[in-house]
Amino acid sequence: DWILVFDKPAGLIVYPETKDGTGTLVNRIAELYRRRGWDLSVRYLHRLDRDTTGCFAVALNFLSHSYFSELWDHRHIARTYLALVSGNPVRKKGVVSAPIGKDRHVQNKYRVSPTGEPATTEFEVLKDYEGYALVRLRLITGKTHQIRVHMAHLGHPLLGDLTYGGTAERI
Repeated sequence: DWILVFDKPAGLIVYPETKDGTGTLVNRIAELYRRRGWDLSVRYLHRLDRDTTGCFAVALNFLSHSYFSELWDHRHIARTYLALVSGNPVRKKGVVSAPIGKDRHVQNKYRVSPTGEPATTEFEVLKDYEGYALVRLRLITGKTHQIRVHMAHLGHPLLGDLTYGGTAERI
């Protein structure tokens, strides 16, 4: 009655970059609403990068959108992710607390920057493999590309993330 949660696949953009953009997850959700005869707006609660897979939540009405947005904004909803990272981190558990700002030299890229916005990510290595590791990450804040930037900052970019220094070798 309050929210729907979708399984977003890798390679799918969440919402259109332009008002008339098509082919996105939000477009697919709007089509689902239309087919079911629901006169609703797609009220998404968060974003996921194009190449990220995971749960994507949308509120079904204004009240639930306000309620869940408030929970999200005040960090009452845990956001936990699994990622494969390059290399084998020496520290098996920790917190990255490093501000993130836009990279002035590369469009749509971010970096750790003293003038950036505060960002905090908890991490734990769950399993080491030869040349890469499975890591559980929990967002304390929620900045654009936060996991990608923080893991690259630690010297362990996500596998497949060519923007932040990862390799596609094992993907």
